[in-house]
Amino acid sequence: MNQKDIFFLGVRTYSLAIVIFNLFNSIVFLFYPKVKDWELFSYNFYGCLLFFFLSMILFSITSFLSRFLKFNSLFLLLIMIFLIEISAFIIADTSIAKLILDIVTGKNNNYIMMFYPLSVIISYVFVKVYFR
Repeated sequence: MNQKDIFFLGVRTYSLAIVIFNLFNSIVFLFYPKVKDWELFSYNFYGCLLFFFLSMILFSITSFLSRFLKFNSLFLLLIMIFLIEISAFIIADTSIAKLILDIVTGKNNNYIMMFYPLSVIISYVFVKVYFR
C-alpha cells in the first residue's frame, strides 16, 4: 500500500466508525429500557467524535511513515485501535483498556466503552472489503 491508500483507509475507517458507534450508542440508549443515563449518552456521543477525529489526525501523521516502513493490514488495524487509546488518554485522561477491564471485573457499568475498538474493527473490515 502506498501513502495515499493508507491515508484514505484511515479516513474512511474512522469516519465509518463514528457512524457505527453513534448508531449503536443511540439504539442502546433509546431502546434499552434499563439504560437511561443521558449524561453517559452525551459523553459517549461527543467523546466518540473527539476520540475518532483526534485518532484520524494522528493516523494521518502516522501514514507519512509508510514511505519508510511497510505496513500490513493487521498492523494497520492495531495502530488504529492503539491511536484511539492514545486520543482517549489525551482528551479524557483515561484509558479505554482500563475501563474495559473494569467492566470485566464489575467495577464499571459503561458497556459501551467496549464498542470503541469494536466499531473500528467492524468499520476496518467493511472498508477493506467494500472499498478496494
